[in-house]
Amino acid sequence: MSERLVLALDGSTRECSTALMRPHVLGGPHPGPGSLWDVVARRSYADARGQGRVLMRAVDEMLTEAGAGPGDVGAIVVGTGPGTFTGVRIAVATARALSLALAVPVTGVSSLSALMSTVAQEVQTDLVVPAIDARRGQVFYAVYRSLKAPEYRRWIRRAPPNVCDRGALAGIIKEPATVVVEDVELVGALPRGVEVVTAPIAAERLVFGQGLLIEPGEEPLGTRLTPWLIENLVAGSPAEPELVKPIYVRPPDADTHITKMKDPWADDAGRVTNGAEG
Repeated sequence: MSERLVLALDGSTRECSTALMRPHVLGGPHPGPGSLWDVVARRSYADARGQGRVLMRAVDEMLTEAGAGPGDVGAIVVGTGPGTFTGVRIAVATARALSLALAVPVTGVSSLSALMSTVAQEVQTDLVVPAIDARRGQVFYAVYRSLKAPEYRRWIRRAPPNVCDRGALAGIIKEPATVVVEDVELVGALPRGVEVVTAPIAAERLVFGQGLLIEPGEEPLGTRLTPWLIENLVAGSPAEPELVKPIYVRPPDADTHITKMKDPWADDAGRVTNGAEG
């Protein structure tokens, strides 16, 4: 196979997702902010505990379906969370290992950005809040604000990903908005004027629609992602997998349990409180 492919991996939720993608015109003008990518193959497995088993199997199956080999992968994009601790960690570790083995660059994209991209072109409100199950009665979330543009709307993330109790999400939203979740049961009662939209986090969404998102920082995120991918598919660049790190937002559950074992006054978030209080 002569054309180079983008491999996308995500394990941030109970459903492990992978995709092989290629741009419409390799080496031509940079694609615009829309989804100017073709999905060559995709796989999705509802296996909350088995990402380590299924990720590499999915990659092998997709390459076979596409009539391609490992050497045809030119860049890797991985969902860095937040999400399930084990799933995010395994997906990032797999992407970093493949980057080293194939000598191709890898970059990470927030799973909340992937969820946001599913509605970026159709949503009617000027505020969008993608939210992912954080377990323990909480959700991870981000807040995006619409920016008017001549041809299309772009969205700017207003703050880093955060976490809150499910019931507290209503207090964060002060105006008409759209909340995007995988499961409507993740959110409780919301203010009037807030619409809830359900959408899955598919691996291709780590690339599709990212050109509509303005993400703070210097990494190849949002509007910077597609030009970075095209450049690397054409010319390549050194692999730097150590730069890709998971987004956890809060301490992993195991760390919290260890903290509580060491100090019985630690709360459910692992913070140590004064036992005399309350």
